[in-house]
Amino acid sequence: HEDDGYGKPRLYSHLVNLEVRKNAPNRPCFMLLMGYLGNDTWKMAAEEADILAVDAYPSDVGGIEKGLALQAERLTEMRAVLGRDKPYVLVPELIQDPGKLKPMTPVESVAECYMGIIQGARGILFFRNYHPADPACSRNLWDGPKRFSRELFGPDGLAKLLLPPSKAVDIVGEAGIVKC
Repeated sequence: HEDDGYGKPRLYSHLVNLEVRKNAPNRPCFMLLMGYLGNDTWKMAAEEADILAVDAYPSDVGGIEKGLALQAERLTEMRAVLGRDKPYVLVPELIQDPGKLKPMTPVESVAECYMGIIQGARGILFFRNYHPADPACSRNLWDGPKRFSRELFGPDGLAKLLLPPSKAVDIVGEAGIVKC
């Protein structure tokens, strides 16, 4: 992240979003806000994107306790600025630099997911900076996300208690095919 523009709204992002909106007006725009410059970050990004995301990684701030506190802080700030109308998601850390930094344990990954849900995130997208086939990556890399999915959506899942009712959203691509 040696880029001088890291974490700052960029003219390039703005222009790309305008171009996408012009050529594919029904395609939602997702924006991950790396870095943080105060609540104005969320206000400016909300004007550009349909769905916002934040990443706050425990390995960047000295461990899981500080990482969870930072995630809660960022998500609380987002909710305070955006309200409940603009969806936002948490991008928790799964693994950042195998061989140098230890990956999140399955329990830590589950804790990150619950932090996101409790703080109002409408989705979880995991970050991993390396291919799972990389020998430096843990073989149990996805155990935490799998466990969280079972706890939330399994037969006795907590989703019905923790999450608002969902509705399916079809995004139709240029070829008339449903994308999701």
